[in-house]
Amino acid sequence: MLRTRNGQMKVLPSLLGAKAEAAGKPMPDPAGKTGEGKPDTQISIGKITLTEGIIEFYDGSIRSTPVKIRLEQIDASIGKLLLPGLTGHTAIKIDGVLKGNRQDGKLAIDGSIELATKDSGLSTRLRGVDMTVLQPYLIQATETGVRRGTLDLDLKSSVAKGKLRAPGTLTLADMELASSSGTFMGLPRNAAVGLMKDKKGRISVKFVLEGDINDPKFSLNEHLTTRLGSSLASSLGVSLESLTKGVGSVGSGSAKGIGDSAKKLLRK
Repeated sequence: MLRTRNGQMKVLPSLLGAKAEAAGKPMPDPAGKTGEGKPDTQISIGKITLTEGIIEFYDGSIRSTPVKIRLEQIDASIGKLLLPGLTGHTAIKIDGVLKGNRQDGKLAIDGSIELATKDSGLSTRLRGVDMTVLQPYLIQATETGVRRGTLDLDLKSSVAKGKLRAPGTLTLADMELASSSGTFMGLPRNAAVGLMKDKKGRISVKFVLEGDINDPKFSLNEHLTTRLGSSLASSLGVSLESLTKGVGSVGSGSAKGIGDSAKKLLRK
């Protein structure tokens, strides 16, 4: 599967795309109409099941070189489907393993979606995922990267009439940052490290994603990194003084600079 720069999803693009172009046929109309404007014959599929499947997902919407995510041991059920209009709610349940560089994590998705309108209600759960695989979704390309760490995520998303609302909780554990300087998720690197030490190696952040998915200016990827950084900064509000003291070993001037940076983030 390939997600293009503009967010379009393609399945087997090198095979199906080339085949359609070679045959000189246009891509199917999502509205389910032929060239003469008449509806195609409707087909109802009760359920599609996938057992012990594998999906390689390439996301080209993040960076110029697509980010690769590999899912294995996928058990999924999707249905019902009304083709070609894709109207009506389609139940979705997916369980699988998200492959990592150091360790594999668990993925679970449950809910329903109306593919024609994109209205949906989905619960997504990640456990023990290798953070190095998903870090392009969490931090900016110019920020300090992650050498190691794990990620847990609980997200309940709903889309109605194009409006997205998705409250969630993200927990990072046992992180080791790749650089000794710079920023991480919008915070000075030393501030993030200090927070991890206070939480015994764990950072838990609550956030809410909101936006109009039909707005060309809305980018879920950018919105996610912005909201996570803001939520992480807000979580420092109760321990800002102790945080500044905690990084005092790098020098009083540096500690004051970190505290000032965190206060600016809180005001934002």
